[in-house]
Amino acid sequence: AHEARALDEDRDALVRLRATLISYRIDAVTPGEDAQGAVSIVIQVGGQEYQGRGVATDIVEASIRAYVVALNRATIASQAPARQRATAAAGA
Repeated sequence: AHEARALDEDRDALVRLRATLISYRIDAVTPGEDAQGAVSIVIQVGGQEYQGRGVATDIVEASIRAYVVALNRATIASQAPARQRATAAAGA
């Protein structure tokens, strides 16, 4: 429990977003010994939900990929209002 809390704190400090995991799902993409797994997640940041999906033969890697995709979407969305204000100010 302590390690998970420390990881959450490190992640929050790195990405400067406080995210809550809402949903986590693993699906098999291909059969066999070198099967690929797909991880789909939903995180919540600032009251909004963002989805991410990752695929890899290692489920931990697929999970990280999915989480990074969702965090990237949250980051882009959080920067959109600032971009809109900058564009409006430059055009005025």
